[in-house]
Amino acid sequence: MNTNDFKTRTEIIEEQSTCPEGYWVLGLDTGYSSVKGKSPNKRFAFPYYAKKVPEGRAFLREAEDSDIRYRDETGEWVVGKLAYDEVNAKEIVDSEQELTGRHRFFTDIFRVTTRTGIALGLMPNKYGSCEDKHIMIEAGLPPKYINDAVDLREALCGKHDFEVKVGAGNWIKYSIELKENDIQVMPQPLGSLVSASTNANGRQLKTAIQYWSGNVIVFDPGYGTLDTYIVKRGQVIGKGETFPEYGMHEVFARTCRDIEKEFGLSIEVPELQNCLESGEVKVIVSRRPLKTRKYSFKDILEKNCVEVCKEVIERLSSIYNYFVDYDYIIATGGTFEAWKDVFINAFKDVEDLRVIPANINNVSVSTVYSNVNGYYYYLSNMLGRSKTA
Repeated sequence: MNTNDFKTRTEIIEEQSTCPEGYWVLGLDTGYSSVKGKSPNKRFAFPYYAKKVPEGRAFLREAEDSDIRYRDETGEWVVGKLAYDEVNAKEIVDSEQELTGRHRFFTDIFRVTTRTGIALGLMPNKYGSCEDKHIMIEAGLPPKYINDAVDLREALCGKHDFEVKVGAGNWIKYSIELKENDIQVMPQPLGSLVSASTNANGRQLKTAIQYWSGNVIVFDPGYGTLDTYIVKRGQVIGKGETFPEYGMHEVFARTCRDIEKEFGLSIEVPELQNCLESGEVKVIVSRRPLKTRKYSFKDILEKNCVEVCKEVIERLSSIYNYFVDYDYIIATGGTFEAWKDVFINAFKDVEDLRVIPANINNVSVSTVYSNVNGYYYYLSNMLGRSKTA
């Protein structure tokens, strides 16, 4: 296991996707660990974190491609990887509620990271520009929190004036006004079901008929929550389930607990992000004489990753009658990528049940993007049908 695989990625990948004429669709997922997006000319991801920098602060090193900076009337902020890399870990004092709480839509971090995500989705490249097009956003929420869509829309609506700088590029000004009808919200796991059912052009595949005519559980373990969504014979059953006690945050929390127990180092979950690249923590062994030592926490992380996954399987098996009534589990998300081997192995002897990764139609694109791909194609197809109706 490579601990760096658990580090939230930063990437902007240019690609062309179909979009109804006159529209610029943006699938946007402001997750608890990262912001993911898909627009007609790219897909992107960066860590969900932002830190305000002191006025006049000098950036001494040359900008990296992953560096993202933001500024508005409140001042300048570093965003994503730069916020984690350039701020001393001990300065990360943001409350867990601001980072992973259900009601975070009116916090500074949410405003800055979400506006940054919108900016990345609107940046022009060789595959197109949003100029003179109607901007529409499809977002998502955990199924049990779908009623919070009112707050999410309120946070995204209105006038947004800000600037964003990526890498060594210039500052780009944005002045965007979004109306309530410009923002749609769907249950997150439904995005992955749509993604597994469509091809790279957003067209529904023939195999999708099997999913929609069978009994399906969408399994979406994320950073802050684990979500499920049920479709039986083409009918959505209920609002789905959300389990805030499971996900990668729980894996990290247990890892921090065990690091303190084994090495005597107190470390918080946000600080762990800065250690994932090396897979090591530095511990003061003695102060006189001064002596430090690095310890690998790879085995600790792997143990907790497997344990939480197995607990999840047991919990869901008891809730869903050991899956005897289901034909498919469509699995998605970055946490599933970490759990994939354990999860698939657990169901290898269950007859007539198939575990389908949500990126099955394009395995070159991680399931990290499956929800936003589904958001994008769901709204694009809906707008396309409305234009031809």
